[in-house]
Amino acid sequence: MSAHTPHELHDEFPHDARVLHMLKLADTHFCNLAERYHALNRAIHRIECEVERTSDLYLTRLRRQRLALLDEIAVIIEDAEQRYVTEAVERIRTAPVATPKAALSVAAHA
Repeated sequence: MSAHTPHELHDEFPHDARVLHMLKLADTHFCNLAERYHALNRAIHRIECEVERTSDLYLTRLRRQRLALLDEIAVIIEDAEQRYVTEAVERIRTAPVATPKAALSVAAHA
């Protein structure tokens, strides 16, 4: 069996490493889904590498379960990214506007 297991979450979502990390720390539901995905993915990898033997039907069933989990995880990641963007925009919108000193002195002499 190779040292690298394909289809890990960081491979499936390479541009979302920060969001994956935040969700693993802050979202219990996501953490449970990620653990289930990891266990299922490892089982599939062991079968594909012929470390464990099983029927093609069973392997297909496991792959479908992995895809369903991946779909659910993708929705959570997308929602988290949208929340992050919305919160960032709100922080920018409500942040006080800093006026440069040069602009203040020009305005004072006008």
